Amino acid sequence: MKTLTDHMPQLRSKMTGEYFKLYCDTFDQYHELNRILELLKYEFYSITPKSESPVKVVIEGLPKDSKTLDIHNDLLDLGFTVDRVSQLTGRITNQLLPVFMVTLPRNINNANIFQVNKLSYLTVTIEDYDIKGVTQCYQCQKFNHTASNCRITRGPSNGRLPD
Repeated sequence: MKTLTDHMPQLRSKMTGEYFKLYCDTFDQYHELNRILELLKYEFYSITPKSESPVKVVIEGLPKDSKTLDIHNDLLDLGFTVDRVSQLTGRITNQLLPVFMVTLPRNINNANIFQVNKLSYLTVTIEDYDIKGVTQCYQCQKFNHTASNCRITRGPSNGRLPD
């Protein structure tokens, strides 16, 4: 902790379980802290600030045989910037559902996606994507963060701790 506070005296910290939680006041401090932690080769994970995370929405009301490329193009025609369109599948049946998840970069124009009520000449419902359950990292298998912001090295592959 001393090394970090020497580099960033304005940093606030709190011990929770086996982790230190580090808090920053600005986005510049957040990016600087991530850079310092990587330079010092510390294991850490960070939470993406809300202003930098993408907008994820669910579109219902379209036929299940709709093409994701067509939905992508329709949203582009309406003036939205789209990163990705994917069709959701049922957990038990593993069949395609008439539900589509759209990922958009967070900006002023894309915030208006919730006012859209027609797409491909059909009435649709657009809602915020609600993640059910706890987020688990695919890199380290720990919880409450994603692999994109994880800098924790994976443990032994057999799940046992070294002797």
